[in-house]
Amino acid sequence: MDELTPFEREAIATIVAGDHPVFLGLRNQLAGCQVARREFTGVGFFSTLTVASDIASVPVRRRLHLGHVDVTMDGVGNGVGLVLFVEDGRLDLLEGFTYGEPWPSEIVKYTIRSIGGSQSDLEQVNAAWVRPGLPSGTATDTRTSRDNKRR
Repeated sequence: MDELTPFEREAIATIVAGDHPVFLGLRNQLAGCQVARREFTGVGFFSTLTVASDIASVPVRRRLHLGHVDVTMDGVGNGVGLVLFVEDGRLDLLEGFTYGEPWPSEIVKYTIRSIGGSQSDLEQVNAAWVRPGLPSGTATDTRTSRDNKRR
């Protein structure tokens, strides 16, 4: 096992920076997260993650793919994309990629920031979240606004 690089750690922390309980649980996992395997593709990387077994999974009913962030990096003119995969409620894989440029041999200077105003990661988390007290296969609220007005 390898430790996360500073870039990987900051990338994951930025992606899961929200106030949602699922994001809080994923940040807790980050404290006990290591890299089981790293694969470089020439235009990016895949870091397979493992989380200490004593850290709780987050209550989600499907795979998540999060990553609404903006990344700039010295030596990469068109920017960098990131996707964090969560499998069975656990940090699973971090993918980084360029948009048609070689991945730098060394990451020296970069900026990672959340994209303000985007709700796609939060919407995905809300749709997958198993709220406490509900069975894992139960829809959280399938009523339409028209149904609510009838009450």
